[in-house]
Amino acid sequence: MALSAAKGRVRGAALALIILLANPAAAQTLRVAIPQEVANVTPYSPGTPETLLELVYDKLAAPSPYLGNAKPWLATAIVPEGTDGRSWRITLRDNVRWHDGVPFTSDDVVFTLRYYRDGIANRWTHHVSGTPKLTTIEALDRRSLRIRCQDPCPSFDKVTAADIVILPAHLWQSVRQPNLYRGPLIGTGPYRVAELAPGRFLRLVANRDYFGGVPLAKQIVVSFIRNPATAFAALRAGELDLVASPVPPELLGSLARQKGLAVRSGGDALLFAVEMRINFERAPFNDPEIRRAVAYAISPREVLQRVALGHGQPGTYPAPASPWTKPGIAQLSDDPQKAKAIFARLGKRNRRFSLKVSSSEPLQQRAAQVVARELGAAGLDVHVEVVDPARIRALYTARQFDFMIAEVTPHNLADPDQLIVSILGGYLWREGLPDPEWKAGIAKWKAASTVADRMQAGFALQELHARAPATLMLYYPSMDYAYRPAAFDRWRAVPGLGVFHKWSLLP
Repeated sequence: MALSAAKGRVRGAALALIILLANPAAAQTLRVAIPQEVANVTPYSPGTPETLLELVYDKLAAPSPYLGNAKPWLATAIVPEGTDGRSWRITLRDNVRWHDGVPFTSDDVVFTLRYYRDGIANRWTHHVSGTPKLTTIEALDRRSLRIRCQDPCPSFDKVTAADIVILPAHLWQSVRQPNLYRGPLIGTGPYRVAELAPGRFLRLVANRDYFGGVPLAKQIVVSFIRNPATAFAALRAGELDLVASPVPPELLGSLARQKGLAVRSGGDALLFAVEMRINFERAPFNDPEIRRAVAYAISPREVLQRVALGHGQPGTYPAPASPWTKPGIAQLSDDPQKAKAIFARLGKRNRRFSLKVSSSEPLQQRAAQVVARELGAAGLDVHVEVVDPARIRALYTARQFDFMIAEVTPHNLADPDQLIVSILGGYLWREGLPDPEWKAGIAKWKAASTVADRMQAGFALQELHARAPATLMLYYPSMDYAYRPAAFDRWRAVPGLGVFHKWSLLP
């Protein structure tokens, strides 16, 4: 294939880039836009996509905790010890080095697990500090360690090991405020951080000594572009090679037809969803029957059609694509007459309720309008309130809402350990509420010492939620990604990860 050259300016990066391609399966420089404005690239950096972190760092197992098929990655073996489901022995790869040349050893893994367990919480720490809680974390030699959990942790090798980002002990052991970390961004991953302009762009260069093979792109410039219209306009203009956020449904046809562009399915349409949360701690929604009525009033199929133009799947919970979901479980829906009959019991308690939605999410605002009309048709007076993103998060934390539209990610939809965190922490239920069925179900889940028993206990908890839901999945959008195939045509869809991740960029 003849060499070609292209020149483009990445918005926000203010860099002139020359792209020399010998084959679309490999690239000199790739220009990618993500919708987050990243300030730093560590597990403690709010808003940093997990897939971006994994270009710089690695995990003990891979590729993800969501499909139950993770295999050792930084580890060569993760094997149970004993029969109680609590202990695991981990053997690590040899001859792995951090980006600064320091050897990777079991001390790094021991440090990371203890740091997450004992320190400031982040998105990952519940896997070692609560569900499960690691009581023993000890190095056996430079390439092996042992962990032991307070309760059985039969899915440690498939879930925990595939979720925890491993940090370099020699750089992080003196860090007391990880949220403020400004030290070297050093991992073992396929790319090194060469330049970071917080809120603007990130430049990554290939780690040619990577144990997983030499990365296919020598350099990646990641631009942070929150506005999807701006990102897709830059792609059309030849200034980007991939937009790593899904194509809005109204743009799918035109982007697929444009010369020089292609659209690829991310293969994860059933692991991302748009949901409506119900405040089950506020009257009248603390009545399970009222929550059932809310579910009956809503037609996920209609929401999908009106909001996403039919591109995707109608909502149900838990995620149908997850192996941790009970087969055949269904979300209550599509019975407005039954909803009317229940709402009629509200009597003088009937009042106007609010449905809050983020001001930065136009598709979610459209979904809010559809849902409000459906609830109104069933007899519940609901008005849509568009709220600043920061305020909407604060309102959810403070439980100051009736209904709320939000995006839900694979971590909430398809991580079996997160299910318990969601139940205890106020997403699906809350620890301390008087409900013996929930308490008994949680106790059975914690006691399960095999993967099969743990799955059955999880299925029972999913059924409990389905009978009186605290959240309703409205729809699973079609996760389609637009890119420039002449620049790179090896984007690989991994469920729950989209196409912009290390597995697309490794040979």
